[in-house]
Parts: sequence; C-alpha cells; structure tokens
Amino acid sequence: RKSCLGDPRLQERTMLKFEAHLKHLQTQQGNGECFDCGAGNPAWASVNNGVFLCINCCGNHRRFGINISRIRSCTLDRWDQRDVRFMEIGGNTRLREIWEHMPSVPGSKWQRPEMHEYREMLRQEVDGEDHLIKSASKVSATPIQDEP
Repeated sequence: RKSCLGDPRLQERTMLKFEAHLKHLQTQQGNGECFDCGAGNPAWASVNNGVFLCINCCGNHRRFGINISRIRSCTLDRWDQRDVRFMEIGGNTRLREIWEHMPSVPGSKWQRPEMHEYREMLRQEVDGEDHLIKSASKVSATPIQDEP
C-alpha cells in the first residue's frame, strides 16, 4: 500500500493550500505593501523575518545573506508549511511595531542584535507550533486501549 505522503496528487493539493494561505496572508493589514519601501503588492518575502517585500528590496535582502534574510518568491518558489507559518506568525505589522521601539542608530536595522533576537523568537514560535501539531497528531493516531 502506497503512503499518502508519496502521492504526488496529495503533495500538489497540499502545496496549493499553502499557496492559497500565503495569498490570504498577503491581504492582511500591513502585508499588502513592501515592509522596507512601502511599494504595493509585494511578491517576495523574507521568510525568517516574516515580512513581505517588493522585488527591489528583496535584492538588497539577498545581499545580507540567508542568516539575516532568507528570500522566497511568493509566486515562483514552492512553500512548505513551516515557511508559511513564519509569515503567519510574523507579518509586516508585527515587525513594524517592534521597529518603532528600536532606537535609531546608523547602519542597517536588519543586522542589529535586536533583529537576531526577533528572528530567533520567531523561529522558536514557529517550531513550537510545529511541535504541538506533530505531538497532537501522534496522540490522536494512537489507539486508546481499554484497561483490563
């Protein structure tokens, strides 16, 4: 019997669900404009920062390196559940609120220690949710046995 995880039709349907959810997230308040410059309808994302970007700003982010900003196209790249969760838990509005409280200093805010802490916090939130989902599915898949 074939595993449903190996079924290409199921994989395609799952990917389409992720893409649909990502499109929905792009319509949420604050996500409809580039986080960096405010251009409308951003089609790129900095996944590990959880923000949407325009094509021009994503080029700048690529130069930071993936430890600072991992760039994905919202339409050209394939997204998995974990990447979509970064965008769901993060989002432009959440990070903008954090940036409003960061002191103004010369240089890129993206490379500051506060941003490293934010990325780590976001990663922990995403991984924590994944862990809870996996734990719940394992528990629900375990048959309940009657006591003798």
